[in-house]
Amino acid sequence: MSYVDYSTKYGLGYHLSCGSMGVYFNDSTVLGVDEKCVKYFYINNPGHNDKYDEYLDSDLPKDHNFNKKKVLLHKF
Repeated sequence: MSYVDYSTKYGLGYHLSCGSMGVYFNDSTVLGVDEKCVKYFYINNPGHNDKYDEYLDSDLPKDHNFNKKKVLLHKF
């Protein structure tokens, strides 16, 4: 596992040995993607429930904030 700490501006990015990666953002949300960058998962409020949303790349929400987080995820 490796990580990048940009918590002063964006959050903490991680890359797991299985190939998946994600970002724990400063607004307490998490966006992750599998090793093939096909399936994304989004946790809106980690620690308060164990629910998360799964999306295929073609079905990602068109929300501006979500798209911004996706771009940041791939830049980490």
